[in-house]
Amino acid sequence: IAKLDTSRHQMTAARFQIRGVPTLLFFKNNKLVDQVVGAVPQPEIEQRLNVLLS
Repeated sequence: IAKLDTSRHQMTAARFQIRGVPTLLFFKNNKLVDQVVGAVPQPEIEQRLNVLLS
C-alpha cells in the first residue's frame, strides 16, 4: 500500500490517469488490474482485494 501526493507527483498521476481523489489502484504481477475512484465502503474494497488474491 502506498500513498501518492498527486500535486507533487503529477507525472505519476498522469501515467495512471488519476483524476479524482481518493483513487485506489490495484496491481497484480506489476500490472494495473483494477481501479476505484471516490470514497467507497470498506466491504467493497475488501471484496475487490479478495478477488485479486484468489
